Amino acid sequence: MTHSLLELREVSLAIGQQQLCRELSLRIEPNQCWGLLGKNGIGKTTLLHSLAGIRPLQSGRVLLQGQALSGLSRRQLALRIGLLFQEGIDSMPASVLETVMLGRHPHLQSVLLDSAEDLALAEDALRLVQLDGLAERQVGTLSGGERQRLSLATLLAQEPQLYLLDEPSNHLDVSFQVRMLDLLTARVRSQSRAMLMATHDINLAARCCDHLVLMLPDGSTIQGGRDEVLSQENLSAAYGCSIKALGDERMRLFYPA
Repeated sequence: MTHSLLELREVSLAIGQQQLCRELSLRIEPNQCWGLLGKNGIGKTTLLHSLAGIRPLQSGRVLLQGQALSGLSRRQLALRIGLLFQEGIDSMPASVLETVMLGRHPHLQSVLLDSAEDLALAEDALRLVQLDGLAERQVGTLSGGERQRLSLATLLAQEPQLYLLDEPSNHLDVSFQVRMLDLLTARVRSQSRAMLMATHDINLAARCCDHLVLMLPDGSTIQGGRDEVLSQENLSAAYGCSIKALGDERMRLFYPA
């Protein structure tokens, strides 16, 4: 029997009296790029943290390749799920290369010695985000954009099957936003991985994602293919203002009217 990479069964989440999502059921398959949209405070980050196993559910189940998320060890989760935090990497007394090597930690056979293969994967990840020239720099000396690229490099070095991204475009200029997300989506589609990206940028989600979950203020969701979900009516209901579309079937841009 073939299982979905990630399956949510009637998942509900709440913070205090605020219902974030109610009985959300969802299947994410390999090679799919999903976007998670909704207004600020709607629960996108909370949902990602719950799918990474670091925040409990109110009710429901999450299955990773058919196994209950709650029954997996931290190492088993880290081998399969990689989470890019919204706030990125904090300043720490470590070099850029030492930091990206943390992504290899779940794979290590020895805690005392880094393998040549792990080092090569870390160096390749730095090259992909154009930080290979800063490998010996201390993290505390990096700009906000450089730290975000370092976070992405660490995620790439981890090589998870499922990428969970929380506002991955934070601190990145337009060129790096496009370059980094193109890199991730290409990896998803060429290596049978999957991605779920929470973002406030509707147009970025429309560019990178083939499926979307739109979180509504009442705790319900709209989900499905990109063209099905991204309608003026759905977006206006989600964001509480009039959202219009400009363009044609090949490319649409969304803006508040």
